[in-house]
Amino acid sequence: IKQPADSFYYIKKKERGSLLFAGLIYLWVVIVRILSLYLTGFIFNPFSDVAYIPVGNEIVMTVLLLAIWNAANYLVSTISDGEGRVRDVLIGSAYSLFPYALFVLPITLISNVLSLNEVFLYSFAMNIVWFWTGLMLFIMVKEIHNYSFWETVRNVLITIFTMALFVLTGYILYVLFNQLFEFISAIFQEVRLRG
Repeated sequence: IKQPADSFYYIKKKERGSLLFAGLIYLWVVIVRILSLYLTGFIFNPFSDVAYIPVGNEIVMTVLLLAIWNAANYLVSTISDGEGRVRDVLIGSAYSLFPYALFVLPITLISNVLSLNEVFLYSFAMNIVWFWTGLMLFIMVKEIHNYSFWETVRNVLITIFTMALFVLTGYILYVLFNQLFEFISAIFQEVRLRG
């Protein structure tokens, strides 16, 4: 957290960091996301009742977002002369999530003692965490792939666009297979009724 550029350099050049620890960070990020939904103060919670929190959806969305980021960043970097390997991207992205993993839960707990007049404190703290995490991801892309500043900006924007394409493609495939399933089940029902 103190010297992210050096940390990412060591991940890439000196083989520092482990996939196991990166996996534990990803798991902790998912747990923090779910806990933050349950423990956020009533005033700041997007769900009026914790019984309505779609835990399964949140887990799937968080895991998919992390997986799509890693896949898209690696693929985009591969075709745009990036030097990072899959291992480097996975570990670097996990380490970039440290600000989120460390600070969201304490901010969430503090939200229980804040009033509506102090919404600025909660929003400001969360925005700092999101900005810090985004900055760490930006530095990760720059250092892992050995890009200049503008190459990094270009890579991140193309990565976000690629993520959107992955989501769009997944949605289209879901709709097509859903219609195919309905069509096949309608045929079986028709055959069963006629037979």
